[in-house]
Amino acid sequence: MSPRMRCTTCGKLGATVTQLDRTGGQIAGRHATMKATPPRRRRLNPIRRQALELLASHPSGITKKLLVLAHGFDTDMIAGLVRTGLATADREIVNARGKTIEVVRITITDAGRRALEG
Repeated sequence: MSPRMRCTTCGKLGATVTQLDRTGGQIAGRHATMKATPPRRRRLNPIRRQALELLASHPSGITKKLLVLAHGFDTDMIAGLVRTGLATADREIVNARGKTIEVVRITITDAGRRALEG
């Protein structure tokens, strides 16, 4: 994915870097002050931040069921944390009251801890 061009004067997004006129360093028909800008870091929304803070306070992680039933987090939001690398999901086999069950334990990653700091 090519970085987008942003006008340093008005902030308007323009063409991609690949559309840059290589000879003059200017995009035809665009502002003369267009420059490539790095992608902005997305901020955590309050619910994702709350989930990560909870995970950070439990070094061994929390089961997915507990996050959903006791804390009210949405399964799609939890999956989003795992998909973006802010948390991991590990399946475990647990013996509970003589029954063998499978649980999913969610733990925070180093990237998740950095996201909480930033």
